[in-house]
Amino acid sequence: MRRGERRRARAARAVAAYAEWQVASAAVANAYRRWAAARAGERRHAFADYNVALSREERAASRFADLVPPVSATADHAWIGRPHSHMSGRTPAIDSRGLS
Repeated sequence: MRRGERRRARAARAVAAYAEWQVASAAVANAYRRWAAARAGERRHAFADYNVALSREERAASRFADLVPPVSATADHAWIGRPHSHMSGRTPAIDSRGLS
């Protein structure tokens, strides 16, 4: 596999990992809402579900972090904080499945 192909494959894995993390993050928010709204007899189960969602989100975040180097290792420090011209100051939309 050529260098460019490896880069594209790594970028695709990072995008997929990011989407997985966003889905897991939304699941945490939903589980928290269910726990917060649970009746007395349902709270223990709702809290357990919330903890499971947190663990999944943490694993997804770790997988994403493993694929993306720290900004300081890759960025031209003069550009940090400025939007890239190709982004027009926008962030990509993520649908309910975590995809654009």
